[in-house]
Amino acid sequence: MPYATNEELARESAAMTRENINRFYRGYFVQWRPEFQVYADVQYRWSLGPEAERLHRTAAHTYQMAYEQPVVYELPLIKARTLIVGGDGDRLAIGRNRVAPEVRDSMGRFTELIPAAARAIPDATPVLLRQVGHIAHLEAPEQFHAILLSFLGK
Repeated sequence: MPYATNEELARESAAMTRENINRFYRGYFVQWRPEFQVYADVQYRWSLGPEAERLHRTAAHTYQMAYEQPVVYELPLIKARTLIVGGDGDRLAIGRNRVAPEVRDSMGRFTELIPAAARAIPDATPVLLRQVGHIAHLEAPEQFHAILLSFLGK
């Protein structure tokens, strides 16, 4: 993905319309439910308030962290038993909006990324939930909690 400065990223965040924000949040889920709308609504309302500039700077710094501080090379250093839970419908990827469509289609393949991360971590258990997107604990809470509690019980 192409690099972007904090200023560029903050401008992108500030340029988000209500429709953009709704679309962004819908991208987190495979099965959208009306109760998820509250998350998009909060983001939109923040963008209208007195802290909007701080919100956009925070968004920029969050993305910048992914650009400048990748942790993939540190995964083998994790010593604790690790559970990696994700959805097979998760296709989110930072910078997706700044690449060509053919590159975009190759990004955010969590069906490949989660097993790869698990292979890199010495004692990792990967779990892919079917028909679930980026926020498994909200989209499939019963499955997520059962998996988590089982893992913690071991």
